[in-house]
Amino acid sequence: MEWFLGLDIGTTATKACAFDRSGTMRAESLRSYPLREPEIGAAEQDPEQIRQAAEDCLREVTQKMNGQPLAIGMSTAMHTLIAVDAAGRPLTPSYTYADTRSHAAIAGWDAKTRSEIYQACGAPIHAMLPLAKIAWLKQTQPDTFDRADCFIDIKAYLLERWTGQRVTDHGIASSFGLLEVAERRWFAPALELLGIGPERLPGLCAPTATFAFRRDRGKSLGLEGVPLVAGGSDGCLANLGAGILKPGPVSLTIGTSGAVRMTHRAFCPDPKERLFSYVLDAGLYVTGGASNNGGKILEWVRDVFFPEKEIGAIIEEALTVAPGSEGLLFAPYLYGERAPVWNAEATGRLSGLRSLHRREHIARATLEGILFNLYATLERLDDLSDPVTEIYANGGFTRTDGWVQLLADITGLPVSVAETPQASAYGAALMARKAGGDIDGWSELAGHLRVEKSFVPDAGRYTLYQDRYRAFRALIFSDRPPR
Repeated sequence: MEWFLGLDIGTTATKACAFDRSGTMRAESLRSYPLREPEIGAAEQDPEQIRQAAEDCLREVTQKMNGQPLAIGMSTAMHTLIAVDAAGRPLTPSYTYADTRSHAAIAGWDAKTRSEIYQACGAPIHAMLPLAKIAWLKQTQPDTFDRADCFIDIKAYLLERWTGQRVTDHGIASSFGLLEVAERRWFAPALELLGIGPERLPGLCAPTATFAFRRDRGKSLGLEGVPLVAGGSDGCLANLGAGILKPGPVSLTIGTSGAVRMTHRAFCPDPKERLFSYVLDAGLYVTGGASNNGGKILEWVRDVFFPEKEIGAIIEEALTVAPGSEGLLFAPYLYGERAPVWNAEATGRLSGLRSLHRREHIARATLEGILFNLYATLERLDDLSDPVTEIYANGGFTRTDGWVQLLADITGLPVSVAETPQASAYGAALMARKAGGDIDGWSELAGHLRVEKSFVPDAGRYTLYQDRYRAFRALIFSDRPPR
């Protein structure tokens, strides 16, 4: 059987997924790795642990399929940064999107500078960006900044290890906050602000750019002669994997973090600078917002309130509580926040806590708070372009029907879950197919997605949640006007 491999390198785990031409996932391999938090605001990883996990996944899924794929497409997490020396050896950990220590380094930038960079690059100025992390390294670790031959992302790190090429694709580059999207080049005014030249950033390539494994790596992995395709970012590829290729439908993901994304045919930065607009492929862009606070918040709920239970059981217990959590609201900002508040120093809040509330109420308020927070970003997409018509859900939360139904009830929109929940990996595999000429254009994917489950909002619960959502907005924007 002919098949393609999607390699999805996420924040806490890597997945390698085998897909046939019909889009059916035939095999999967997963390896997890830790997210280190040595101090407040830190969220970093060992790039070599990630490389090892990715290689283990590649070997295992190839063994399961008893043969080689026709091509491999790569999906990686956005906003990672690693300083490397001339030989490509890491001088720092891999700083993830959730590392907020760079907040102070960009706090003094004036509104004109921020706006100029945003309008050219499409990424709201925030501590998540490699742009901010480079500024922070220059300010707090000047020796490391000076020694660094290049500031790269996890994809460029892996491509250099596997192929000898230090490059990253336009999609990942647009999440740096440094790519002049219209020209597909590093943005000179931002580089000048940082005091670096383009030679200190990875080379740029199209998402369909194809590379060959170095002979030793290909042999070690059992992938000699298999093309490796640059692919894109996990968020944008999730839209491709879900078949979202025009405005109207959105992809909503909750894994470790969360995101809402709509696909457009043109680069469309938000006049109010509240949403990102990133490259997916030539003529395709993804607009939306990402949250630091997705399923990872449930780990905190488990550790503090339910140490004896698995997270799945906690969700089921939470769903036994009446909608609205009997007046309890939770702003889930335990890890700072990106969209919708764009405040790296945001903190979590419980509002309306009374003696009648128990731990299951807090768990329910957490589920609702994560969704309310994403709903605020979904509303902003409504403001920017075509109204949102339906939601395609993906990520780990889709394993619990009750949580997906809760999404439908809060937003008042129909929600579909694909038969293949690994949307980012599937998007990467599709990009590999396009690179090899197996797909001529994305219009071929119309109607390609097979829906496994559909969820229709309950009108009564939607009305209730509209009232609770207004209270949530008042809570999260109480200390600053919404952008």
